[in-house]
Amino acid sequence: MPKSLADANIRLDALKAKPAVASAPKLSELSAVGALAIMCFINKSDYALGATGQDTVDEIEACKKGKGNAPGPASYGGSLTPFVYRDAEGALSVDEGKVLALLGEEGATIYLYEREGKAGTSPWAVGDTGDYYEVVLGVLTPPSDRFSGYEKRTVQLFVQDHQKFTVSAT
Repeated sequence: MPKSLADANIRLDALKAKPAVASAPKLSELSAVGALAIMCFINKSDYALGATGQDTVDEIEACKKGKGNAPGPASYGGSLTPFVYRDAEGALSVDEGKVLALLGEEGATIYLYEREGKAGTSPWAVGDTGDYYEVVLGVLTPPSDRFSGYEKRTVQLFVQDHQKFTVSAT
């Protein structure tokens, strides 16, 4: 089987309302009013979302020699860099700025659904699988390269929950 390029094959949607069952969101919940497909509004080069490491458990049976070491809970985190969109007068664009506005709600909890494999612009379908993240948003921070490239901000994602998911019927 051939390898697949990852380029443009990730869909990431942000929801303000948590689906009834996070691991089995309904198609209607993923396309509800307020759900935003955000990949076309964030910077590709520093997109980061997923496992950041894993703790260890060092408890073993007393009859075994030495110190035990087994995998423990995983940690998750990430960051996103939304672009800043302005109109001709320099005011923030209402339509194109929806992602920046959502990600700029410091302390707010949002729900991210990430699918990898199909084209990122391909709509959700029953049976799609991926990763679900419940995140608390950090503060929007100007990047270190503020005077080169496009205007943008970076937000740290504090992951509260991660699960695999499968889209269910409406």
